[in-house]
Amino acid sequence: MRVDVFQAAAVCFQGNAFLRGAYGGHAPELLGPGLLTQEVTELSFYRTGNLAIDHGCIAQGTKSWFLKLRKEGVASLALALDLCQNGVVPRDPAGWGIVTTGDGGTEIWQPVWTSQLVRTNHASAYRISYTAVKHSPWSMRRPELAEAALARIRSLLHEVLQKCIDLDIASVFDEVRSARSGNSAGSNIAEEILGGRVDPTLRELVLTSVQCQLLIGAVDWQSALLQNDRDGDLAILTDRLWSAALRGFESCVAYGVLLSV
Repeated sequence: MRVDVFQAAAVCFQGNAFLRGAYGGHAPELLGPGLLTQEVTELSFYRTGNLAIDHGCIAQGTKSWFLKLRKEGVASLALALDLCQNGVVPRDPAGWGIVTTGDGGTEIWQPVWTSQLVRTNHASAYRISYTAVKHSPWSMRRPELAEAALARIRSLLHEVLQKCIDLDIASVFDEVRSARSGNSAGSNIAEEILGGRVDPTLRELVLTSVQCQLLIGAVDWQSALLQNDRDGDLAILTDRLWSAALRGFESCVAYGVLLSV
């Protein structure tokens, strides 16, 4: 699963909640035993500027980063995922991430997950670094309304169900049906992203977006692509589901900001 996307969405949701006063003066720290950070040893935020004061690591952990953003006049966080590609987690900044606008202008904070060897029998733990570069607010696509984003994804899932019937892929059919019903492992991830928010539309959109990403990353789905997709239709549906899920996360973040105003 693309935990880097899920974690960026969680930072946006809970950062916005803090900036709107939901946590009072106590900024949340999103580093610990949760599903999205259980193998993360370090979470840092960097800037690349011409002045020494603006260059290098400016915050360790989300708590200090959120507090710094508030001091810099940032009112909300946005999520820009249009350049996020399906596949492996990128090793270098890939042009997508969290967008902020404050005293110093608009920046996009791009996440990179770097694996590290902890011990010989435990090969992977991760350092996460968000690096900021200047960004044009005009280059961001406008998020869909939450209801429209959810309708788009559910319509695509219906198309996938029909394709599974046509190809007689029972294993994928069951996974898609589970995703449409909301009964999947995605519910725990969605709750961690939301950080306790309870709005029904927001929860359903986050959950459905998570489930789409889990679905197309699953072993059964990948096997179906290799063995049954002779006409390429399933590959096209994969790309459409990936894009719709990313747009769903963008809409969720924007909708969450509107709810807190």
